[in-house]
Amino acid sequence: MRYRLTAGLLRLGGHLAFWSAVPRLAESVWESVKANFDLDFLSPLSLMGLWGRVDNDVEHIFDVFEALGAVTTVQDVASEILSMDLGDGTMLPSGMEPPFEAGQAAALRERLAKPARVVALTPLAWAPA
Repeated sequence: MRYRLTAGLLRLGGHLAFWSAVPRLAESVWESVKANFDLDFLSPLSLMGLWGRVDNDVEHIFDVFEALGAVTTVQDVASEILSMDLGDGTMLPSGMEPPFEAGQAAALRERLAKPARVVALTPLAWAPA
């Protein structure tokens, strides 16, 4: 099957899928962890370690999805589409808040500017259950 990556979109046969960078997904998981668990008692070093484990867990989840054929992955620089809402807020629609704090967004922009794991759902993932 031929894949063509253009501006964050993947054409797989008759399907059109959106590519997403695993670092961006991991950052969203980290935000969910921070929102749902009390982490105030952890030291900055412990928080860094926990964030690293979250990042690693997301990578392992996509290893399994890829082994099952539900996603395809490549090492590539993420599309600019995935960074549009990580700036100063000028690219966001009126009334929409940035998804991450400024420092966090800047660090994520740096990660997305380098080659990283980028994933897209395959037709198998789109198949009805």
